[in-house]
Amino acid sequence: MTAIPLFGLVAGIHQVTPGVVAMSMYEGFFARFYSTTVGYQRADVDWFSRHVGESFSDVLDLCGGSGRLARGIVLPGSSALVVDTAPDMLAQAPLDESRKIEFLRADVFQLSLGRGFDLVVCGGLALPMFSSRQRVELLRVATSHLRPGGRVLFDYLPLGEGEVEVTHHMVLPVLDGSPGFILAGVQRDPAAKVQRTNLLAEFDRDGGRTVRLVTGHELAVISDGEMTNELDAAGLTALHQHDHLPVPGGSPLAWPLRFVSAAKKEDLSEGPPPCGRRGRSGP
Repeated sequence: MTAIPLFGLVAGIHQVTPGVVAMSMYEGFFARFYSTTVGYQRADVDWFSRHVGESFSDVLDLCGGSGRLARGIVLPGSSALVVDTAPDMLAQAPLDESRKIEFLRADVFQLSLGRGFDLVVCGGLALPMFSSRQRVELLRVATSHLRPGGRVLFDYLPLGEGEVEVTHHMVLPVLDGSPGFILAGVQRDPAAKVQRTNLLAEFDRDGGRTVRLVTGHELAVISDGEMTNELDAAGLTALHQHDHLPVPGGSPLAWPLRFVSAAKKEDLSEGPPPCGRRGRSGP
C-alpha cells in the first residue's frame, strides 16, 4: 500500500498514539464505512439518471465498488456490469434480485470485454483517484466499450478560480453502533491541485479491546483545460455538464462536484464547446 498522506488533527493523533493500524480506504472496516456513507449521497445518481436514455439497456460501471451508481440508474429491463479491483468493495454489494446487475473483479485499465455498452459510467469520484495519464487510459477504456451513439458519464473535482488552501475536520459516529468515533478530515490544496481525505477510527471490540485504524487518499483537483485535453485524448467530447455545489451550512467536508456526459467524437457531426465554463449547462 502506498503511503497515506496524513495532515492536521489526524496526523497529530497518529504521531502520538501507539497501535494505530494503517489500511486502504477500500478494505475491511473502511470499505464498509465508505460504502455506507457514500450510499447516502443522491446528487450523482439523480443527475446521471436524467442522462440515461430510454434506449440505453446495457450499462458498464467502471470502478463501481458496491454498485451504488448502477443500482440507481439502471432502468427496468436493463442490465449492468460493475467492475472493480477491490474485493472488499465488491463484497458490500447488497443482494438485489429486482435488477440485472453483475459484478466482476478486474483491473479496469486492462479491461477488454469484447462487447459494447450503451452507457459507461465512472462515478463516485473514481476518475480523480488517478494521474492525468491514468485518467486518459481509463477514459479510453470507457470509449473502447461504448457502442455508437452511447454515452460516458463521470464526475470529478473541478478547480475553482481564486481558491485558497483550507482544511476541515469533523467527528462522526461508528455506524454499527460500537462505542467510539471516526475523525474525518479534508484538506483542499489548490496550488498542488489535490484534495486529501483522512479518516481515523477508534472503537471498542470484543472484550473491550480498543481498535485504532487510519486511512486516507489523495484526489486530483482538475482544471477545465486539463479535462478538455484528457477527453480529447480519449476520443470523447463533453455534451452536458453540471456543477453540484455544497448546501450552505451543510457538511464542512462537502466540495463542488462536476458531472459530465460525453460522447465519442466520431459520433458527432459538430462538436459542442469544450468541457469548462463556456460549455457548462444546467441539469
